[in-house]
Amino acid sequence: MPTMQMMETPFALVQFGVQFGVSLLAIVLLAALAYGLKLGPAPKLATGQDVANAAREAVDGFVAQEWAASSDGSAALAKDKDGRLMLLKLHGNRFAGRLLGAAASAQLSDARSSDVGHSGATAIEVTSGERQFGSVILLIENPETWAEAVNALRHKHNA
Repeated sequence: MPTMQMMETPFALVQFGVQFGVSLLAIVLLAALAYGLKLGPAPKLATGQDVANAAREAVDGFVAQEWAASSDGSAALAKDKDGRLMLLKLHGNRFAGRLLGAAASAQLSDARSSDVGHSGATAIEVTSGERQFGSVILLIENPETWAEAVNALRHKHNA
């Protein structure tokens, strides 16, 4: 004669299997939802094409001719054929960009490891001139050249 314990064991296994299957299905659905919403790792500005795409999304018609992306991929400076400069920075899971004007400024500083991940290197801090957009610290190649270009905007607009 079957005992009560023997009858519960198959039922418990089936119940466990159903719970496991539903949990696994929920995890897969959440992963698909996150992928569909483009959640996940932060995007990076690693190539000229990445910078050009982000700049074009920020300002319609901006075509980056020259660019410098921060070594961590979170920000960049771009210049178009008309000499306009754009500052790009990571904002959530997208890049925000501002055309720099006479209120913008740039200064060179020693990079702090907490700022850009490379202690002792020369960094550039670009202030957009817009309080809400703020300042961005970039570790880029030729920071002196970019700082001069940003600071020249003051003289260009005041002349």
